[in-house]
Amino acid sequence: MHGWAQWQAPDEQIGWLDRQITEHASHDQQAQRCMAMCGVGRITASAVVATVVNP
Repeated sequence: MHGWAQWQAPDEQIGWLDRQITEHASHDQQAQRCMAMCGVGRITASAVVATVVNP
């Protein structure tokens, strides 16, 4: 059973991170503007907001 737990742990961590990103994107105005573009979802919008800096 130990091997199965090792396989499940990354899936659980990914799920937790996905929920955190989704929560952040749903409350961030910049991410919401990005998501208004066709084909941009919460993960991509959050990544853009995190990497693109306003001068």
